[in-house]
Amino acid sequence: MTTLGELRERYGPCHEGTDIIKGPGKYQGEMLYVPFLWEGDSADREEYIDGVDYYIYFVDDRPEGFPPDELLTLSLDDLSAGEAVVLYERDDGFVCELSGGLATLADLRRAEGEKEEAQEEDADEARRDRDD
Repeated sequence: MTTLGELRERYGPCHEGTDIIKGPGKYQGEMLYVPFLWEGDSADREEYIDGVDYYIYFVDDRPEGFPPDELLTLSLDDLSAGEAVVLYERDDGFVCELSGGLATLADLRRAEGEKEEAQEEDADEARRDRDD
């Protein structure tokens, strides 16, 4: 089991008084729970939206294998059971938490659907113009 001290040692230093990774590295600027989740067990769900893979980790009482006395320190206590941490990897290799979690993911999904619908309408119009 990975301890908070091991995470801090591996990904520290953190900004003073926080568990926000100061860097450098692929987790720079993220909470310490991000590498814990990213490198741990697989995500509860994955979604591919507009060219990006999103990895969804649902929050129960605490992540499996996470030291119970260290949960509060990592700020996962700000999330209620049933909420989720959504992570993705940028093209430059940085792993980031999606701000807004599931609500933002729903907005991205809706925007992708609208984009696909507009593309289909454009293709239909082009076919009609070609057929005329």
